[in-house]
Amino acid sequence: RDLFPVTDFRTITGRGAMAHVENRRVKVVTSAYLSEHKIRFDSNRLSKMREGGKTVLYVLFENDIYGAIILSDIIRAQSRQAVGELKSMGIKTVAITNDNRAVAESVAGELHLDSFFASVPPGEKGAKVKEVQYGGVLTAVVGHAPDDCGALAQADLSCASGTGNPEISGDVDVVFTNSNPVDIITLIKYSISSRKKINGNLSGALTYNAIAILLASGALPWGVYLNPVAAALLMVLSTLWIVINSRRLYIE
Repeated sequence: RDLFPVTDFRTITGRGAMAHVENRRVKVVTSAYLSEHKIRFDSNRLSKMREGGKTVLYVLFENDIYGAIILSDIIRAQSRQAVGELKSMGIKTVAITNDNRAVAESVAGELHLDSFFASVPPGEKGAKVKEVQYGGVLTAVVGHAPDDCGALAQADLSCASGTGNPEISGDVDVVFTNSNPVDIITLIKYSISSRKKINGNLSGALTYNAIAILLASGALPWGVYLNPVAAALLMVLSTLWIVINSRRLYIE
């Protein structure tokens, strides 16, 4: 059976989405939206549906509840791998989510995260990142939705995961082309290797110039010096060494 046409689709920031289906207004929203708009619902039944860290969304037709959708997060193997490797590097992991505490606690427990912030509205995610940064802690945030813009803007390093959304990818430091969490590990390792290469090149260049200047100026005893041809040759060789050393980063 063909689906009914949907028009006027809009997101409700941090609360769900709404659209018109056959000229009827349909909303899929959280319990927080119901509370804010004084729409009555069974809180005891909600608690039962949330057991096991599930997320519950209500389906509304013209502000009348017609049903509920129960969602459950499936932890990917790549997520466990990424968190495990981050912890082995001594990097703390923190989740900032709009989901309720039961869901956040369940996911954080399965992934062995160091801490989490639950029920955080999109507009307050940046403040939570700032809270983590207190005392000079450097932070990297990985986000994938417009709701994460505040957190990404506040972070020392912002990464967009598997998104073509211009609201996200246009203002971040790094854009991952897919949604594999292990990419953050690759980024960190590549950054560490790059820094080592830069430091190696600088050290090599400084050492070479210090020795070569002394030789070329004839400042060393026993008449040891470099003639202009030898000095030019050494200059070319030092440049080649820097290029080859940098090229090894790509090979590795």
